[in-house]
Amino acid sequence: MGVASSSTGPFPEERLDYEAELYYGLGSTFDAWGKIEEAETAYGRALDLRADYPEAHYNLANLLKARGRLEEAIGHYGQALQTKPDSVEIRNNFGAALKSQGQIDQAIEQWEKALELVHSDPLAHFNLALALAEQGNYDLSLKHAEEALRQKPDWVEIRVDLGMILLQRGEIDMALGQFNEALRIRPASADAHSGLGIALGSKGELDESIEHFRQAITLEPGHAEARYNLGYALQLQGKSSEAIAEYRRVLQINPNHAPARQRLETALAQHRQDR
Repeated sequence: MGVASSSTGPFPEERLDYEAELYYGLGSTFDAWGKIEEAETAYGRALDLRADYPEAHYNLANLLKARGRLEEAIGHYGQALQTKPDSVEIRNNFGAALKSQGQIDQAIEQWEKALELVHSDPLAHFNLALALAEQGNYDLSLKHAEEALRQKPDWVEIRVDLGMILLQRGEIDMALGQFNEALRIRPASADAHSGLGIALGSKGELDESIEHFRQAITLEPGHAEARYNLGYALQLQGKSSEAIAEYRRVLQINPNHAPARQRLETALAQHRQDR
């Protein structure tokens, strides 16, 4: 009787937690296999069993964010942070979801809190650099970009974005240096070729500029910005028919690309005059 009465469960609460773990593991497996619907269902079941399960909230939030369901993702990131407020990883992704939904100030707040926790976190510095540049705060943006690069000098994406920040500040030669270094690290970077094309175009070197835009498009045919800038460079050279073709391709990729639509109208008018 004594042995039987001291048996080790499973007790109801332990069984509940264990089942939550099982569903979480199942969700992670489905997620890794690309079975998104099944993963979402499994994570949801885990949270039904254990509402304060931060990993399940976080993984489900990442899944929802990737599917464009930002409001739901933001809710789950917030739930995850209630249990794990010191997670830099959660705050970085939470900020990305907020920024995608247009809540830039709230996103910046998350990344600043992430840096309070780990001052050297390169991803938080990178995210802040992009957001602050979008707000026009190029001086502070540059500082965060340089710090991210100091932590990860071979990070091509931050070199490209640092180059774009430098262009906004009018520091074209320094921008050229960043784009060229990005291409040294990763020669097949479409973004680096596109950035280099913009920098060369700013110096009036249109032939070289066009060549880099074309390389970017070869690497990534759906690169709307490279196509837009290629069209503009061709238009500056008086090649209106070629420019028109590029603007139309941009609008096929992104029908809401307002600058391309405006340039297309200008190029069409120019083409009619030239005929």
